[in-house]
Amino acid sequence: MYFTLSELQEYGLPRDFSTEDFTLAHDRTARQIESYLRAAGLEIPVVDASALAILKGPAMDIAIYHAWGGAAQPSENVKNRYNDAVSWLREVASGKVRIKTDVQ
Repeated sequence: MYFTLSELQEYGLPRDFSTEDFTLAHDRTARQIESYLRAAGLEIPVVDASALAILKGPAMDIAIYHAWGGAAQPSENVKNRYNDAVSWLREVASGKVRIKTDVQ
């Protein structure tokens, strides 16, 4: 798991976000992140503590973006953070950026 509901709420997700909605946002985020990590040749699921710590921030930015869903539009800040996280993941996938692990 990349983050918990309480961590995501502390990061900026509204407190009234349901556990079910959290599960959907986390799963969607995990699938998106893991598609980039697979392209980089990294093992899935990520279990390395150092790698998980590095992925936590981008994962929460992506999850908050996905949490908006529906008709509501995310703020410019939410969109920018999402785009930055995806850009970083693209760099990971291309090999320009490496994720440090406990075994490196």
